Amino acid sequence: MSSLTRGYVATFEIKNNELFLKDIQAYDYSQKVDGIRKMKSVLAEFLAGKPEMKITWFTGVLMIPEGKRVEYVHQGYLSTYEKYLFIEIKEGNFVRELRMPLKKYSEFIEKYKETFEYHEAICGCDKPDSTSNKTFGELWNAEPLSQTALRKRE
Repeated sequence: MSSLTRGYVATFEIKNNELFLKDIQAYDYSQKVDGIRKMKSVLAEFLAGKPEMKITWFTGVLMIPEGKRVEYVHQGYLSTYEKYLFIEIKEGNFVRELRMPLKKYSEFIEKYKETFEYHEAICGCDKPDSTSNKTFGELWNAEPLSQTALRKRE
């Protein structure tokens, strides 16, 4: 077994501007090769006869690293990549996407780290010396950012 503690990997796709569950791979406890458990699709069991599942309960911004890894960090998701794709979803519907090179992404993240919202999410506390009371949404919709490689899917 690996550090995948939840025991499954879910895959999603955007189809016709809607977010759908594409697959769920879970550990197959009946198969072990060289001490490693194999994974198998459990999507059919999960959908129980339904042809597909739209993810209507998700509203947020997905961040997907792209390109080569620039720096490896052996801790969660702290490694950095050449560029990033942000996809905004509202109630399972595609809103817009934005691609950022690493430099622009780093600047954006540094601005976000100065928000109360970030500190509440990370440690459940306010950052007393923060001068920014902006939210992720306000940074996301900021004028300079909204003009950077932003496009809507057609």
